[in-house]
Amino acid sequence: MAIPFLTPARCVLLVGDEALYVYNVSFKAAKMLAAVPWQSDDFEETVTGLIRKECKGKPVMILNDMTDQHFKGGQRMPRVSPLDRFNVVKRKLQVAFPSYPIRGALQVKQSRGKKVVPEEGKVKGGGGLYLFAAVPMSDPVAKTVNVVHKSMASIAGFYLLPIEAADMVQAIAKKVSGRKRKPARWVIFIGQHQGQALRQVITRD
Repeated sequence: MAIPFLTPARCVLLVGDEALYVYNVSFKAAKMLAAVPWQSDDFEETVTGLIRKECKGKPVMILNDMTDQHFKGGQRMPRVSPLDRFNVVKRKLQVAFPSYPIRGALQVKQSRGKKVVPEEGKVKGGGGLYLFAAVPMSDPVAKTVNVVHKSMASIAGFYLLPIEAADMVQAIAKKVSGRKRKPARWVIFIGQHQGQALRQVITRD
């Protein structure tokens, strides 16, 4: 679920509770084009026009920031071959979130005291530790996917903002603490979006 920043030319649609925020992202900058309320009479025409004309039909990245996101941490997988791991994770995701059509899993590192286990969370006797996430097919999400299809642009991916912001929070924490001070294990970030909404991101290790 990591955003591919190596190819940053994108049209980013930030799905919020009040509106859909449209950004034109190039190799040099990110520019907010508009905030389109969900109840706008010309919602489809406005967003479609922005994707086609302002973003020149670039691949669309959907970044979900709605409050209705569900997470289950500490999901340990059995030790299986790499070829079978995908199917095992997929089955467990379906059991964990049977009524949510949008589901995903992220393998995380496991901490023991102050030591982080290497190799992406692989631990002795198990197949790794995962964070499960799910999003309901709400009306805003459905409208966003539908308008992208109507614009004829491709979808580069669907991502959850709290998870994608974790690396940014860690980078800011290291910069603030400086080289002489060791970064804290717990980091709390509170920010305010252009649409006035607040976002809290809390990370550990």
